[in-house]
Amino acid sequence: MKFKPKKSLFHFIMNYIMLASLITAILAILFVPTNDGSSIMLKGFIAIFLLVASIYLGWVWWGAYYSIEDDVLLISFGPHKAKVPIDDIISIKYTKGILADATFSFDKYEIIYGKLTTEIAMVSPKSKVAFISYLQRKNPNIHIND
Repeated sequence: MKFKPKKSLFHFIMNYIMLASLITAILAILFVPTNDGSSIMLKGFIAIFLLVASIYLGWVWWGAYYSIEDDVLLISFGPHKAKVPIDDIISIKYTKGILADATFSFDKYEIIYGKLTTEIAMVSPKSKVAFISYLQRKNPNIHIND
């Protein structure tokens, strides 16, 4: 089952400002005239770098999802993926904060998991109740802290 991430208005606005800034910078670099041959090479390099950064940012923004398949929770943000074995999940705790993590919302869940070492994964599913109940069906031993 696939779940979309919740995206706060703040993250939405910031993402689109960054994308618009990158695209504006690319266009400005490409259309500002230069006379020097080395400047053309530099402009091309910077434009390609900014284009790659724009593609990466878009891939992370539009390619984000949470997927529960078999006994694994897959957390995907574009090219970044994490697999959490559902049987290893110890607890899920609601948290609210602005710390940098791989979520697009201030409302999120902290998933504590691991057998030998304890690890933490942060998720912010749009449909929180369905997400947690689906995980609990797979592993009824998960402790929920709201």
